Amino acid sequence: MKELLTHSRMACFKECRKKHAYSYEMGLRRIDDSRALRMGSAFHDGIAALTPEWVDDATNPQAAMAEVLSDTLADACNAIAAHYAHCPQQFDQWEWDIEHETIRRLVCAYHWRWKDSGITNIKTEFAFQLPLVNPETGKSTPVFDLAGKIDGIVRLEDGRLAVKETKTIGEDIGSDSPLWRRLRMDHQISLYINAARR
Repeated sequence: MKELLTHSRMACFKECRKKHAYSYEMGLRRIDDSRALRMGSAFHDGIAALTPEWVDDATNPQAAMAEVLSDTLADACNAIAAHYAHCPQQFDQWEWDIEHETIRRLVCAYHWRWKDSGITNIKTEFAFQLPLVNPETGKSTPVFDLAGKIDGIVRLEDGRLAVKETKTIGEDIGSDSPLWRRLRMDHQISLYINAARR
């Protein structure tokens, strides 16, 4: 059975080979998720509840989509609440509640910003597993498959299809921020676009 080569695994290997060995070869992981991963997971579940997939109703497609969208914000808040229903013993309840409220506010702001964007969600949380192919020989490796989960495949207002990736970050997003230079070199979106095309 082939191992899965994901963006997270590649990033871990680039960051520290010893960390990669512990995490992916020996299978050693933290008992509790780090704060960033935990918040990211709750945020993504909230966003997934906000972005229903396209409903195929030939008789009245606008009405069908409006019906789906009517309860999305409540559904998103419920999805987030499920992540924070129980405060683990090692966490402070006050900080746990602040984290919960922070994610709720972020998802509500996301809804406010994008609800009238004209972007149609074709597929959300789209998982893929593809052969890792050598471009020169056309043969796939017997060791790894490329794998991942794309946040969304969307149709833009002009009809083009696009890959949507949503991130939560805690750093400056100004036009002169180092973030944008780093994202230009990030291989995650390139990987997801290639996977979506395939």
